Amino acid sequence: MGQLIKGVVLDLDDTLYLERDYVRSGFSHIAVYLEERGVASAAEIVDFLWSGFEGGQRGHAFDSLVERWPQVSEVEKVEALVDRYRQHLPSIDLLEPLALAELLDRHLVVGLISDGWASAQRAKLKALGIEDCFGSVVLTGDWGVGYGKPHHRAFIAIEQASSLSGPELVYVADNPSKDFIGPNERGWLSWRIRMPGQLHEDWEPEDSASAPTLELASLQDVAVASQSYG
Repeated sequence: MGQLIKGVVLDLDDTLYLERDYVRSGFSHIAVYLEERGVASAAEIVDFLWSGFEGGQRGHAFDSLVERWPQVSEVEKVEALVDRYRQHLPSIDLLEPLALAELLDRHLVVGLISDGWASAQRAKLKALGIEDCFGSVVLTGDWGVGYGKPHHRAFIAIEQASSLSGPELVYVADNPSKDFIGPNERGWLSWRIRMPGQLHEDWEPEDSASAPTLELASLQDVAVASQSYG
Protein backbone atom coordinates (compact mmCIF):
# COMPACT_ATOMS: atom_id res chain seq x y z
CA MET A 1 0.00 0.00 0.00
CA GLY A 2 1.14 3.52 -0.73
CA GLN A 3 1.00 6.63 1.43
CA LEU A 4 -2.50 7.82 2.34
CA ILE A 5 -3.38 11.13 0.68
CA LYS A 6 -4.08 13.77 3.31
CA GLY A 7 -4.11 16.91 1.17
CA VAL A 8 -5.49 17.75 -2.26
CA VAL A 9 -4.23 20.98 -3.85
CA LEU A 10 -6.03 22.25 -6.94
CA ASP A 11 -5.12 24.44 -9.87
CA LEU A 12 -7.72 27.00 -10.94
CA ASP A 13 -7.64 27.72 -14.67
CA ASP A 14 -8.94 24.85 -16.81
CA THR A 15 -9.23 22.69 -13.70
CA LEU A 16 -12.15 24.16 -11.76
CA TYR A 17 -13.63 26.10 -14.71
CA LEU A 18 -12.86 26.42 -18.43
CA GLU A 19 -10.37 29.18 -19.16
CA ARG A 20 -11.90 29.81 -22.59
CA ASP A 21 -15.07 30.95 -20.76
CA TYR A 22 -13.01 33.55 -18.89
CA VAL A 23 -11.49 34.79 -22.13
CA ARG A 24 -14.93 35.09 -23.73
CA SER A 25 -16.22 36.95 -20.67
CA GLY A 26 -13.31 39.39 -20.78
CA PHE A 27 -13.75 40.01 -24.48
CA SER A 28 -17.46 40.71 -23.93
CA HIS A 29 -16.64 43.14 -21.13
CA ILE A 30 -14.22 45.07 -23.35
CA ALA A 31 -16.60 44.94 -26.32
CA VAL A 32 -19.44 46.55 -24.36
CA TYR A 33 -17.08 49.23 -23.07
CA LEU A 34 -15.93 50.09 -26.59
CA GLU A 35 -19.43 49.96 -28.03
CA GLU A 36 -20.54 52.54 -25.46
CA ARG A 37 -17.77 54.78 -26.78
CA GLY A 38 -18.80 54.44 -30.39
CA VAL A 39 -16.07 52.17 -31.74
CA ALA A 40 -18.29 49.41 -33.16
CA SER A 41 -21.04 47.10 -32.02
CA ALA A 42 -20.19 44.78 -29.15
CA ALA A 43 -21.15 41.79 -31.30
CA GLU A 44 -18.67 42.79 -34.02
CA ILE A 45 -15.88 43.32 -31.52
CA VAL A 46 -16.48 40.03 -29.71
CA ASP A 47 -16.65 38.13 -33.00
CA PHE A 48 -13.35 39.68 -34.11
CA LEU A 49 -11.55 38.94 -30.82
CA TRP A 50 -12.98 35.44 -30.52
CA SER A 51 -12.05 34.53 -34.09
CA GLY A 52 -8.47 35.51 -33.32
CA PHE A 53 -8.46 33.49 -30.12
CA GLU A 54 -9.90 30.42 -31.83
CA GLY A 55 -7.26 30.86 -34.50
CA GLY A 56 -4.52 30.57 -31.90
CA GLN A 57 -3.82 34.23 -31.14
CA ARG A 58 -2.65 34.59 -27.56
CA GLY A 59 -1.39 37.71 -25.83
CA HIS A 60 -1.88 40.36 -28.52
CA ALA A 61 -5.65 40.42 -28.96
CA PHE A 62 -6.03 44.11 -28.17
CA ASP A 63 -3.16 45.13 -30.44
CA SER A 64 -5.04 43.41 -33.25
CA LEU A 65 -8.16 45.23 -32.15
CA VAL A 66 -6.43 48.58 -32.66
CA GLU A 67 -5.26 47.48 -36.10
CA ARG A 68 -8.85 46.62 -37.03
CA TRP A 69 -10.39 49.72 -35.44
CA PRO A 70 -7.72 52.45 -35.08
CA GLN A 71 -10.20 54.65 -33.18
CA VAL A 72 -9.79 52.29 -30.21
CA SER A 73 -6.52 54.06 -29.44
CA GLU A 74 -8.45 57.33 -29.14
CA VAL A 75 -10.62 55.76 -26.43
CA GLU A 76 -7.99 53.98 -24.37
CA LYS A 77 -4.45 52.61 -24.61
CA VAL A 78 -3.95 48.88 -25.03
CA GLU A 79 -2.36 48.62 -21.57
CA ALA A 80 -5.48 50.13 -20.00
CA LEU A 81 -7.72 47.72 -21.91
CA VAL A 82 -5.64 44.84 -20.57
CA ASP A 83 -6.16 46.18 -17.05
CA ARG A 84 -9.91 46.39 -17.63
CA TYR A 85 -9.88 42.81 -18.87
CA ARG A 86 -7.96 41.61 -15.82
CA GLN A 87 -10.07 43.53 -13.32
CA HIS A 88 -13.50 42.59 -14.60
CA LEU A 89 -15.71 40.23 -12.60
CA PRO A 90 -16.02 37.33 -15.03
CA SER A 91 -19.06 35.34 -16.01
CA ILE A 92 -17.74 31.82 -15.40
CA ASP A 93 -19.08 28.66 -13.75
CA LEU A 94 -17.61 25.80 -11.77
CA LEU A 95 -17.32 22.70 -13.91
CA GLU A 96 -18.08 20.24 -11.11
CA PRO A 97 -19.43 21.90 -7.95
CA LEU A 98 -20.59 18.62 -6.44
CA ALA A 99 -17.16 17.01 -6.87
CA LEU A 100 -15.46 20.02 -5.27
CA ALA A 101 -17.95 19.91 -2.39
CA GLU A 102 -17.17 16.22 -1.95
CA LEU A 103 -13.46 16.94 -1.65
CA LEU A 104 -14.09 19.76 0.82
CA ASP A 105 -16.43 17.64 2.93
CA ARG A 106 -13.94 14.83 3.25
CA HIS A 107 -11.83 16.70 5.80
CA LEU A 108 -8.77 16.56 3.62
CA VAL A 109 -6.53 19.57 3.57
CA VAL A 110 -7.75 21.24 0.37
CA GLY A 111 -5.66 24.07 -1.06
CA LEU A 112 -5.24 25.99 -4.27
CA ILE A 113 -2.16 27.11 -6.23
CA SER A 114 -2.66 29.29 -9.28
CA ASP A 115 -0.44 31.34 -11.55
CA GLY A 116 -1.56 34.52 -13.26
CA TRP A 117 -2.30 38.15 -12.44
CA ALA A 118 -3.30 37.96 -8.76
CA SER A 119 -6.19 40.43 -8.93
CA ALA A 120 -7.64 38.57 -11.91
CA GLN A 121 -7.33 35.24 -10.11
CA ARG A 122 -9.12 36.67 -7.06
CA ALA A 123 -11.90 37.94 -9.31
CA LYS A 124 -12.29 34.43 -10.73
CA LEU A 125 -12.50 32.92 -7.25
CA LYS A 126 -15.13 35.49 -6.30
CA ALA A 127 -17.14 34.88 -9.46
CA LEU A 128 -17.08 31.14 -8.80
CA GLY A 129 -18.10 31.67 -5.17
CA ILE A 130 -15.14 29.73 -3.80
CA GLU A 131 -12.86 32.44 -2.41
CA ASP A 132 -13.36 31.13 1.15
CA CYS A 133 -13.43 27.40 0.41
CA PHE A 134 -9.77 26.50 0.73
CA GLY A 135 -7.50 26.05 3.70
CA SER A 136 -4.67 27.69 1.77
CA VAL A 137 -4.82 29.81 -1.38
CA VAL A 138 -1.47 30.57 -3.01
CA LEU A 139 -1.53 33.01 -5.93
CA THR A 140 1.98 33.17 -7.30
CA GLY A 141 1.26 36.54 -8.92
CA ASP A 142 1.39 38.08 -5.44
CA TRP A 143 5.14 37.42 -5.41
CA GLY A 144 5.91 39.00 -8.78
CA VAL A 145 7.74 37.65 -11.79
CA GLY A 146 9.72 34.43 -11.44
CA TYR A 147 7.68 32.56 -8.83
CA GLY A 148 5.11 30.93 -11.09
CA LYS A 149 5.09 27.18 -11.60
CA PRO A 150 7.33 25.21 -11.75
CA HIS A 151 9.06 27.28 -9.02
CA HIS A 152 8.87 25.48 -5.68
CA ARG A 153 7.84 28.45 -3.54
CA ALA A 154 4.09 27.84 -3.82
CA PHE A 155 4.43 24.15 -3.01
CA ILE A 156 6.64 24.89 -0.02
CA ALA A 157 4.03 27.37 1.22
CA ILE A 158 1.37 24.64 1.15
CA GLU A 159 3.67 22.19 2.95
CA GLN A 160 4.36 24.70 5.69
CA ALA A 161 0.70 25.66 6.09
CA SER A 162 -0.52 22.04 6.20
CA SER A 163 2.43 20.32 7.91
CA LEU A 164 2.21 17.72 5.14
CA SER A 165 4.79 16.70 2.58
CA GLY A 166 5.69 14.23 -0.16
CA PRO A 167 3.00 11.73 -1.23
CA GLU A 168 0.65 12.92 1.50
CA LEU A 169 -0.09 15.72 -0.99
CA VAL A 170 -1.40 15.65 -4.55
CA TYR A 171 -1.48 18.55 -6.99
CA VAL A 172 -4.33 18.47 -9.50
CA ALA A 173 -3.90 20.56 -12.65
CA ASP A 174 -4.03 20.55 -16.45
CA ASN A 175 -0.89 21.94 -18.11
CA PRO A 176 2.00 19.49 -18.60
CA SER A 177 4.38 22.26 -19.66
CA LYS A 178 4.66 23.63 -16.10
CA ASP A 179 2.16 22.23 -13.59
CA PHE A 180 3.69 18.92 -12.57
CA ILE A 181 7.43 19.59 -12.48
CA GLY A 182 7.43 21.29 -9.07
CA PRO A 183 5.26 18.78 -7.22
CA ASN A 184 7.11 15.88 -8.83
CA GLU A 185 10.43 17.26 -7.63
CA ARG A 186 9.06 17.64 -4.11
CA GLY A 187 7.79 14.08 -4.03
CA TRP A 188 4.10 14.96 -4.24
CA LEU A 189 1.66 13.03 -6.36
CA SER A 190 0.64 14.93 -9.49
CA TRP A 191 -2.66 14.29 -11.22
CA ARG A 192 -3.72 15.70 -14.54
CA ILE A 193 -7.32 16.40 -15.47
CA ARG A 194 -7.64 16.20 -19.25
CA MET A 195 -11.05 17.11 -20.63
CA PRO A 196 -12.59 18.61 -23.78
CA GLY A 197 -12.44 22.39 -23.98
CA GLN A 198 -9.18 22.91 -22.08
CA LEU A 199 -6.61 25.10 -23.78
CA HIS A 200 -3.91 22.47 -23.24
CA GLU A 201 -6.02 19.36 -23.74
CA ASP A 202 -3.82 18.12 -26.59
CA TRP A 203 -0.46 18.99 -25.00
CA GLU A 204 1.80 16.11 -24.00
CA PRO A 205 4.63 16.15 -21.41
CA GLU A 206 8.06 16.79 -22.86
CA ASP A 207 9.71 14.27 -20.54
CA SER A 208 9.16 12.21 -17.40
CA ALA A 209 9.95 15.19 -15.16
CA SER A 210 6.92 17.08 -16.47
CA ALA A 211 4.57 14.08 -16.63
CA PRO A 212 1.78 13.61 -14.08
CA THR A 213 1.73 10.48 -11.97
CA LEU A 214 -1.92 9.91 -12.94
CA GLU A 215 -4.27 11.19 -15.63
CA LEU A 216 -7.99 11.54 -14.97
CA ALA A 217 -11.00 12.82 -16.89
CA SER A 218 -12.80 14.89 -14.27
CA LEU A 219 -12.75 16.36 -10.78
CA GLN A 220 -15.16 13.62 -9.77
CA ASP A 221 -12.49 11.11 -10.74
CA VAL A 222 -10.12 13.02 -8.45
CA ALA A 223 -12.59 12.78 -5.59
CA VAL A 224 -12.87 9.03 -6.08
CA ALA A 225 -9.15 8.46 -6.57
CA SER A 226 -8.15 10.55 -3.54
CA GLN A 227 -10.34 8.36 -1.36
CA SER A 228 -9.08 5.06 -2.71
CA TYR A 229 -5.43 5.86 -3.51
CA GLY A 230 -2.81 4.35 -1.25
